[in-house]
Amino acid sequence: NNINSIKIGKNCSIFDFTTIAVVNDGLNNLNNSLLEIGDNTYIGESNNIRASGGKIVIGNNCLISQNISIVASNHSIEKNSIIREQSWSVKNNFIYIGNDVWIGANSVILPGCKIGNGVIIGAGSIVTKDIPDYAIVHGNPAKIYKFRK
Repeated sequence: NNINSIKIGKNCSIFDFTTIAVVNDGLNNLNNSLLEIGDNTYIGESNNIRASGGKIVIGNNCLISQNISIVASNHSIEKNSIIREQSWSVKNNFIYIGNDVWIGANSVILPGCKIGNGVIIGAGSIVTKDIPDYAIVHGNPAKIYKFRK
């Protein structure tokens, strides 16, 4: 809705077939969608980055491989209304990714997660909670394997 809702740092690379969506929810009056990508960050092919209904901040010097989904918000799920007609949830509608983070191919980062600096996320992982600085995680759900030395 607003080009000022997208901030891309210097020397970033975003490759083919990556979808970036930063759209405010037409069902409410919130103007809370924001995508910030830091300097020198690489985003590979065929990624799905959706800051619609929330905020995604990606740090400097990150490597985001291929086929990754990073989605900042979910639909609301009240039972007395069709899901498609409900506003996006404003609970945990953010994702923060620190500096020097490497996200392996086919990973999913779910809303409400804070990924620390220097984190490595193994291919095919599903991140459902915060990850501390310099952790190496993998799996579904992603769990700490060890820390970078």
